[in-house]
Amino acid sequence: MAAIQALPGVAPSLLGESPMWLPEEGALVWVDIPGRRLNRWRAADGRHEEWPLHTEPGCCAPLPGGDLLLAMRDGLFRFHPASATRERIAGAPYDVAVQRFNDGKADPQGRLWVGTLHEPRDAPKAALYRWSDGRLDRIVGDCTVSNGLAWSPDGRTMY
Repeated sequence: MAAIQALPGVAPSLLGESPMWLPEEGALVWVDIPGRRLNRWRAADGRHEEWPLHTEPGCCAPLPGGDLLLAMRDGLFRFHPASATRERIAGAPYDVAVQRFNDGKADPQGRLWVGTLHEPRDAPKAALYRWSDGRLDRIVGDCTVSNGLAWSPDGRTMY
């Protein structure tokens, strides 16, 4: 079995999630949930940037113009990497004391699908949401946790 190698010059994440390759930047982006950080590593020069966050991020997705959409414990945020600023675009639709946004991905149409995690993990109280056209809609409820979302090559089937 081959050994897993870390990115050069990048400290390991406590729990790295939501990796995504941005081809226009030649960069890998991911979140560190308990470390409360957003990371970006550029392949061309090995430059690593990290931004501390005020609470746990669950996932991130690209937005037009180079910004990122962050799903965090207390809502959805537009993050501007150039200025390291963020603005809330939707509040959390759940009790943040016992739930948080978890993993999610953008579908082929650019909509963010993001699940929640019910932290006591004692009942199926989580849900799957979709962010589209400025609205956050609950699509499926009574889940335990959604993780590792993906789509078929034709974009018609979510896994």
